[in-house]
Amino acid sequence: MPSRPLRYLAAAVSLSGALALLTGCGGDPQAARDGYATKVCTSIAGYEKALQTGSQHLADAVTDATRTPAQVKTAVTTMLDQLSAAGTALTRQLQAAGPAPGGHGKQITAGFVTAAQQAHQRITTQRASFLRLPATNQGTLQAGAQAFTQAIEDGANELVDALNTVGDLGDGALNTAFRTNKTCSGL
Repeated sequence: MPSRPLRYLAAAVSLSGALALLTGCGGDPQAARDGYATKVCTSIAGYEKALQTGSQHLADAVTDATRTPAQVKTAVTTMLDQLSAAGTALTRQLQAAGPAPGGHGKQITAGFVTAAQQAHQRITTQRASFLRLPATNQGTLQAGAQAFTQAIEDGANELVDALNTVGDLGDGALNTAFRTNKTCSGL
């Protein structure tokens, strides 16, 4: 069962599509949906790239036999700080995308922002846990880094789930915008 924010997102997208069809918004409604999909997916793609790079640096840091546990902890903490900043930037970018075209566009955007905030919160929570680990035991740091890797993956999956929820709600026009967007299909 989807989380509460995703259910709200699903309802908002369904309602916005129905209202857009009924009201016949000015301009080219499909162009507006396409533009919105591009903004959202470009933001998420940038964040996912940061997550991939961060995961690789994390793996490199904890498996580098030449590093002391203190150096591993410093390298991982630096990477976590960078991912935290990327999460904050993603939230801002999604907010700046403005409301999705349609009658309930603010709620749709709020659904994306909520998914981004949840992904960011996972990283923040794991960062705090990692910082509490002693910098004296390589095995402990590796276990902490493995938990963090799972948090990264879970956060990325939440964002993709939010995209899929929008696409699967039955709003044909918004679905088309997200399904045909090259950036979206690459996520």
